Amino acid sequence: MAVFYILYSNQVDKFYIGSCLDFESRFKQHLTQEFEKAFTKRADDWKCILNIKNLEYDQARSIEKHVKKMKSRKYIQNLVSYPEMQQKLIKKHKTGSSRVQNLLNLMILKFFLFNKNEKRLLTILYE
Repeated sequence: MAVFYILYSNQVDKFYIGSCLDFESRFKQHLTQEFEKAFTKRADDWKCILNIKNLEYDQARSIEKHVKKMKSRKYIQNLVSYPEMQQKLIKKHKTGSSRVQNLLNLMILKFFLFNKNEKRLLTILYE
């Protein structure tokens, strides 16, 4: 199972957002500055402030990409502070669910385009 995590450094006042299959060894790599050009090499006081375990690998990567895309310190702070936000993210990025939802949305759009008179019926079925 995979892990999504957020690290924070007081020294550089920065967050690091990541995901991996083995958090313990990955965290050690961050702390020992194992990689020459790694972002986390800037400081040596990284602390894990959020760790969401038992995710599918694709799900953890999807959450990582989403949080990075937000580019918001406030969003990260809220994510750490509010477990309900974490649960929403886990649910939203469940493996396979977004693909199924996208396919369903496409089917609905095509249905609307070809069957404008049946819009009410489909709306009821979709809900």
